[in-house]
Amino acid sequence: MRRLHEASPENHNARLAIDMFCYSVRKQIAAMIAVLDGIDLIVFTGGIGENDGAVRGSICAGLSWAGVSLGPAPSKVLVRVLPSQEDEQIARHTWTISLAS
Repeated sequence: MRRLHEASPENHNARLAIDMFCYSVRKQIAAMIAVLDGIDLIVFTGGIGENDGAVRGSICAGLSWAGVSLGPAPSKVLVRVLPSQEDEQIARHTWTISLAS
């Protein structure tokens, strides 16, 4: 994603790739909103979710119809960024497996 952002000012395809990624994520979140009859919270995590504010902003901007706002307007849906702690989870699983053997 960093490389796409770097290339996007001069490269239309890089900009398109970022836009399509955000569109895809919005589509998946919208499907979950529909199935759940609404949401209270969106959590961004992992590499892109934690470190790419532009992508988070684009995703959330496309969900304003559901009450999501990152701007000055009050948001009906909380939006949080949390560290994934995936290294800790891998260590826990490894420890569990080593105890079983």
